[in-house]
Amino acid sequence: MVLKEFELINFTDLSDSKKELVLRWRNHKEIKKWMYNSNDITILEHLNFINNLKKDKTKIYFLVKRREDYIGVIDFTNINYTDLECEFGLYVNPFLRVSG
Repeated sequence: MVLKEFELINFTDLSDSKKELVLRWRNHKEIKKWMYNSNDITILEHLNFINNLKKDKTKIYFLVKRREDYIGVIDFTNINYTDLECEFGLYVNPFLRVSG
């Protein structure tokens, strides 16, 4: 497996346009139905969430890029540095057309 074609971009390092991109994904009906909160997320709520990640060491979220496409999100939550445990989640870009 070639991993060099993948890039993980920490949510705390996202540009404004990428923050808006992720918000569109989070509010997509096929994504939000799996979220803890299935209500539409406002831009203010989204920006507060990302800002809070800067000080919360129990969570880390990444935008996943493959070559030139932003393909999804992977996150690690409930990170326990003592027991070396965490939970993870992921979702795919709901607007991406997959090709071979």
